[in-house]
Amino acid sequence: MTVELTVSPIKSLNLRFLYNRSHLRAIAGQVGGAIGEPIYGFANDGFDGSIVNATGDTYAFNFDWLVTDDFGLFGRYAYASTNINPLNASRPNDEAKAQTIQVGAAFPDLGKEGALFTFSYLIPFSVVDGRYFLVSGSGNSGVQYEFEVTYFYLLSQKIALVPAFYWIGNPNNFSKTLIFMYVIYALSLVFKSLINENQSHQSQYHRQHHKEDWHCCSISS
Repeated sequence: MTVELTVSPIKSLNLRFLYNRSHLRAIAGQVGGAIGEPIYGFANDGFDGSIVNATGDTYAFNFDWLVTDDFGLFGRYAYASTNINPLNASRPNDEAKAQTIQVGAAFPDLGKEGALFTFSYLIPFSVVDGRYFLVSGSGNSGVQYEFEVTYFYLLSQKIALVPAFYWIGNPNNFSKTLIFMYVIYALSLVFKSLINENQSHQSQYHRQHHKEDWHCCSISS
């Protein structure tokens, strides 16, 4: 179940508040994985024992603000908790808690009308409490952080080129490690409405991902 409230105090500013209730099915005594949001990775009872089905609560906020015609700001924050209920009744119930944050800047029409350049700083998954429940995803107490740069460039009314750069520190929360990635996407825009949405610059600064998806253990909104 997801509930979202959007408030626009002025035409160029959008504030969004979101709550999501998740029901996680335990598989082989663990929750998480691709169908385990808000868990990032997998979780058990903290003693390598099995747990039953779990529930998760995610509270998120994001905004996008077109400060001027050619400059905007965006950001998001989310906090999530997942109830951990061991199959072994002698072990106490508890919660795994995590948060995520992203802030960035956007430059509409940079280089060409319809283009969009963005730069952001992101912490995709920071464990607040209950790290010992995580079979994977907790690392060695490091906190993953990322610098992301993307450029949406229209080659025609139906094709866009999107180069993206990612500088990732402490990947998967293992400290003293760096990863640099460079990716180029070629997008075929079938519906002209997608072009119109991009040119309007409304809500283009809010990154709906990873993913976006907050995981309590990568929380995403």
